[in-house]
Amino acid sequence: PARRIRVHPPMECRTRERQMRGSVRHTLRLYPSRLLLVACTLGACTTQTGTRIALTHACLSGIRTCGVLVKQSDDFSVTLDSDRMTGWGALVGSYVGAGIETGVRGIRDERLTRACQSAVGEFAADRLLQDKLREDLEATKQFDAVMIVDSNGRAALLKRNCDALLEITITQWGLVRCASARSDDRLQVAVNVDQRLTRLADNQSIWQRNELHLNGNCCSAEEYKSKDRLLVDELTHAIEDVADYTVNEIRYKQKAPEGGSR
Repeated sequence: PARRIRVHPPMECRTRERQMRGSVRHTLRLYPSRLLLVACTLGACTTQTGTRIALTHACLSGIRTCGVLVKQSDDFSVTLDSDRMTGWGALVGSYVGAGIETGVRGIRDERLTRACQSAVGEFAADRLLQDKLREDLEATKQFDAVMIVDSNGRAALLKRNCDALLEITITQWGLVRCASARSDDRLQVAVNVDQRLTRLADNQSIWQRNELHLNGNCCSAEEYKSKDRLLVDELTHAIEDVADYTVNEIRYKQKAPEGGSR
């Protein structure tokens, strides 16, 4: 199934960041090993996206206490040049050429990531998402109790009378090229998550999804770096939307039993 993308209504910003330029020759001289590594990994498989396991109404019956665990597999990142060709891949026309192309663009994005890092500050995407998920789940009254947990160990969770575990892994969070303006360097916040709800009694996954959430506000990198709290506010909005959407999926999009209604 195709990846589901959540996009908020865009609010266009006034300025544009000047396009980052670099010398391919300089990059090849300084980072040959990194480019080789990228070239060697081009054939790697990508994970499936969208709904993998649909939640049924019957699966939630008997679940009274739900644990919430949020993990983060990657740090804040910026993806701008990696979404744009510099001409090297087409020129060489091979896996090696594509590796050089990807490496050149990736190095530029690393520099931009470091430049935006100060604006991110101490923002913790995993902690914010964890707290918002608990708050939203408690508000729905779907479960009698919701608890924050620090591991997915089944035995320990069962000892705490936990019936199910909602486990979210943030696989990517940061800035990507704005979807509504592909021809310039404006960026928007993106959060990609793997979501799994496991019934602990039989250790069975009863719901599993992958979601890419895009916050529609588009600004230049310079604005994200210089405007007070702009980046943190946009990240907060996106993370809270992930939580709201996840809880709504669990609460409202359950499949009814065969031959009956919920």
